[in-house]
Amino acid sequence: MHFSIQGRWAMPFIFFMVSVLPVRGQIVTFPDTNFKNYLLTGTWWDGTSFHPYDTDGDGEISVAEAEAVTGRVDCFFSGITDLTGIGAFTNMTALRCYRNKLTSLPAEIGLLTKLTDLRLWGNQLTNLPAEIGQLAKLTDLRLWGNQLTNLPPEIGQLAKLTDLRLWGNQLTNLPPEIGRLTSLTELELQFNKLTSLPAEIGLLTNLTTLNLTRNRLRTLPAEIGMLTNLAEFNLYDNNLTTLPREMGLLTNLTELRLSFNQLTSLPDLPPNLVYLECYFNELTSLPDLSNLTRLETLDCNDNELTSLPDLSNLTSLETLYCNGNQLTRLPDLSNLTRLETLYCYDNQLTRLPDLSNLTRLAYLNCYHNELTSLPDLSNLTRMVSLICSSNQLTNLPDLSNLTNLQELNCYNNQLTSLPDLSSLTSLELLYCLYNQLTSLPDLANLTSLQELNCYNNQLTSLPDLSNLANLELLRCDSNQLTSLPGLSNLATLQELNCNYNQLTSLPDLSNLTSLEVLSCSSNQLTSLPDLSNLTSLEVLSCSSNQLTSLPDHSNSLVSLECRFNQLTSLPDLSNSLVFLGCEFNQLASLPDFVDLTSLAFLDCSSNQLTSLPDLSNTTLRTLRCFSNQLTEIPNVSMARWGYVEIYENYLDLDSCMGIGDLEANDVTVIVDPQGDTNNLPDWPNETDIRHWVVVVNNGGFVPYYNLNCP
Repeated sequence: MHFSIQGRWAMPFIFFMVSVLPVRGQIVTFPDTNFKNYLLTGTWWDGTSFHPYDTDGDGEISVAEAEAVTGRVDCFFSGITDLTGIGAFTNMTALRCYRNKLTSLPAEIGLLTKLTDLRLWGNQLTNLPAEIGQLAKLTDLRLWGNQLTNLPPEIGQLAKLTDLRLWGNQLTNLPPEIGRLTSLTELELQFNKLTSLPAEIGLLTNLTTLNLTRNRLRTLPAEIGMLTNLAEFNLYDNNLTTLPREMGLLTNLTELRLSFNQLTSLPDLPPNLVYLECYFNELTSLPDLSNLTRLETLDCNDNELTSLPDLSNLTSLETLYCNGNQLTRLPDLSNLTRLETLYCYDNQLTRLPDLSNLTRLAYLNCYHNELTSLPDLSNLTRMVSLICSSNQLTNLPDLSNLTNLQELNCYNNQLTSLPDLSSLTSLELLYCLYNQLTSLPDLANLTSLQELNCYNNQLTSLPDLSNLANLELLRCDSNQLTSLPGLSNLATLQELNCNYNQLTSLPDLSNLTSLEVLSCSSNQLTSLPDLSNLTSLEVLSCSSNQLTSLPDHSNSLVSLECRFNQLTSLPDLSNSLVFLGCEFNQLASLPDFVDLTSLAFLDCSSNQLTSLPDLSNTTLRTLRCFSNQLTEIPNVSMARWGYVEIYENYLDLDSCMGIGDLEANDVTVIVDPQGDTNNLPDWPNETDIRHWVVVVNNGGFVPYYNLNCP
């Protein structure tokens, strides 16, 4: 290794570890200008204060100035590609040169024999020089986020190394010499391409953390059992099909992550585990867990388990995830008095065990099973969330003691009624959709309720909602409602969906100033109330009613759907409008579109329109205006349009020339076999096009066009 020295007798100077040091007055050469610029303008840290490198301000770094650096060098984010010259800093103790553009390290890196901390992560290093092994005092080496494909055997000479971080490289193997790093406590190898580990890994007996996430490991060596100080072991997302039985010897292991592998079974597990994660494998059973008395989390979801082992000794268990399996029953849980979370959804459970002892249980999710009833829940006074959707429940148990409940989700069952909910004053979410409910209980006390979702039932009325001052969402669509009581106080309501009911009118909505979405389609409405105060309204959907007019609305409206009514005119439209669907009405004209610069979709088909307004200021991608009485189409560029339907109007070819401004490579022509192919407009050459136009003929008299340009 070498670096150049400039002095009175300027000449190259070759250095080896046994060479004589350069004269202190000589100048160090740095081929990389970014590196040199950093040294001339930057500072180094001695633990208490910063110092300049160029102490004499001559625009050069002398050997004496380099040797005076006895602390940390921070040259990160400097665009450095070459560290040549670094060997002059022989007294440096820490080098942090991360987030640069290094592809290699100079051999002179080995001269930094006092270095304890080397951080080169986030570069483009593909290999390390053998001289890396001469950094005998190094304790912390961070090389993650490079492109290393291998490590030199000399890595094993770093006997004092305690922290080695190599994640996010391209490593396919580790050298056997890795086993000589006996001081190592943390080894991070995640996000590499390792297919195996050397047996020498077992010599790292001081290791406490080993992370091998997202590699390609198929097996582990039996020597893994020698890592008796290992506390955290992460094998997430590999190709493991089995684990060695020596895993049980890891007596200090507290955290084991095995998810996203191909494991079909687990060996006996070490007794001090606190966290066990093995989800998304192919496990058909779990081993005996009775010795895991310290276990707090067991996550075995999304496997092929048909049963769980005896869990009665797991008295420290706080979280149990066993969802996404093939369980038909759960074991006795009565001893799990510390359990706070139980997720057993997506199984084949027909009943739940006695839960009355689980007084700390806060989250119960038994969604998508075959439950016909729930056990007594009255002791579960800490319950925050109860999700029992998609079962076969015909009733719910008494919930009156669950005064801390914030979420009740019981949709898609066979419920005909709900229990008394008046004591659930903390409830924020109530989802009871897709049942057979004919009424809801009194909700007046549920003053914390934010979302009420009761659509797809058989409700003929709603209870008084006037006390629900925090309600933000009300979905009561697809019922048999004839009125909506108590909405005027719901100043926080953001979405109201009452589609598919039997409503003949809506109540006063003028106080609903937070309302953003109003959907009242498919009712029997003949008019809408005043909407002028709804300054937050963005979506209005009132299709399939008997409306003859629409009220004025705020300028915040983005989407208006009023199709299938009896409208003869539209009010002035919001300048923010993007979507307008007013087809199948009795409109003879449309309002001015000059200010509708955001309009992208217009469907005004099946009306009585004889002309369209000026569309040139819009950003239309879709225009549907078929089945009107149009005699011409506005002259606008079609290049930005994606879909156009203008058939069944009174158009001739000349009147269609306004849509003929189609860029080449955008349109082709397909002519209906029965259509008149004579005198078509001058369309682009078919050989260069990506989209298509259909031209057919209306009884051989008036051509009409169905242009579709996806």
